[in-house]
Amino acid sequence: MDVRSDFQWRSEAGHLNGAYVYAQGGILAGLDLWSIDGGETPDTLPSTKALVPYGSPQA
Repeated sequence: MDVRSDFQWRSEAGHLNGAYVYAQGGILAGLDLWSIDGGETPDTLPSTKALVPYGSPQA
């Protein structure tokens, strides 16, 4: 598995979540949403404006 992009965002409730896209064998294989702070399980995609690179202090 090769992570192609890794972002984070704050939900409307203020929880920190993450999203990453990965590939396998050079072919895009999936998108995963996850809770960084454990406060909620993300179940919808954020707006692209809300995304910042993972590890960024802006989120």
